[in-house]
Amino acid sequence: MASVALIVIPFVVMTIGCAPTVKKPPLPPLKPTANIVKIAPGDMPSFRDDLEQASLITAIDRSLMYLNRTDSNARLSLGDRIITPEMIKKSLVAFRDMISCGDSPEVLQQKVRESFDLYKLSSLNGNKQVLITGYFESVLNGSFTKTDIYKYPIYCTPDDLLIANLRKFNKKYAADQLIGRVEGHEFIPYFNREDIDFKGVLEGRDLEIVWVDDQVGLFTMHTQGSGKIRLSDGTFIHLSYSQRNGRPFRSDSGVLLELGKIERQNLSYRNVKSYLRSHPDEIPDVFRRNESYVFFRIVEDGPVGATGVPLVPNRSIAVDPDVYPLGAIALLTGRKPEVDEKGQVTRWIPFTRFVLCQDTGGLIKGQHIDLYCGSGDDAENVAGSYKEQGDLYILLLKAN
Repeated sequence: MASVALIVIPFVVMTIGCAPTVKKPPLPPLKPTANIVKIAPGDMPSFRDDLEQASLITAIDRSLMYLNRTDSNARLSLGDRIITPEMIKKSLVAFRDMISCGDSPEVLQQKVRESFDLYKLSSLNGNKQVLITGYFESVLNGSFTKTDIYKYPIYCTPDDLLIANLRKFNKKYAADQLIGRVEGHEFIPYFNREDIDFKGVLEGRDLEIVWVDDQVGLFTMHTQGSGKIRLSDGTFIHLSYSQRNGRPFRSDSGVLLELGKIERQNLSYRNVKSYLRSHPDEIPDVFRRNESYVFFRIVEDGPVGATGVPLVPNRSIAVDPDVYPLGAIALLTGRKPEVDEKGQVTRWIPFTRFVLCQDTGGLIKGQHIDLYCGSGDDAENVAGSYKEQGDLYILLLKAN
């Protein structure tokens, strides 16, 4: 049983178990990148940006916070160079100073070309572009007390959940990790979603952070990895990903598509939620097919990415750290959706934007990047629309 701690939230003082704000996850190490090459000066894109400068500076400063806590002796390859966290930091500071001068877009373009090298995918699966998807922060209503309305629990990480890093046993398993628990003298997989949500195996262990009133919205929150909970007095708590149970993931949209409950052309977060809410008797069968389960922790300002810093809407991206260096600044080009008040996409608009590599994800591998779109319904509609091809260029100061 985790110890009981005093959690102070604006205008709210509660005692709850798990103390999720005390235990912070370790910072992920910088890892070697792969399949990245420096592009020729003639192939450089236009250095335009479709958003306001303030959010870009905020995102840069948060990457600097991460890099300041990263092992300064780390080394990773980026194209033809071996770089360090210090090199990424210098690139961020130089770029921040450059955009703060108030130069015209034309002058800024020239300065970036003169000062930075750009790196992008050479080829993965025969494709040099990235797949752009979107994610968001769910907003749910909740209570620290279970009631007939607030009856769906959000759990912190159980103390019997164990992680086995197989590289400690044999170098050939360097990238492999198992998540499970001990039963008797055997290490076995951890409880799945059916065990937790429908059999109640975690009940009575003081693991509940908060209870919410929306089972479908909570499932989406598990998929997105973060959430903002609105309490009855109007205050909020932020929850961020803490750990998962190690079981395979299946989306509710994929299950409904497989079962023939919804047509592919109608797949969207909004339509999937609408279907499930209008067919509550089908929810258990759909949800239990996704064995994956996510545990959360309270954070002061959220959502928090894998780099341990709060994400910035439309600036932070989740990447595969085996391909792109965490903390780095990049230029993203592609198309963005314009969504009406009904959540429907009315058109797609080309965009170019500076973004920061500040998060990772279990499904974010290779040339797949995930753009954090913010919180609430509007962000959900935009995030749910993304499935676009684009280009991602990492910016790094030229070597002296």
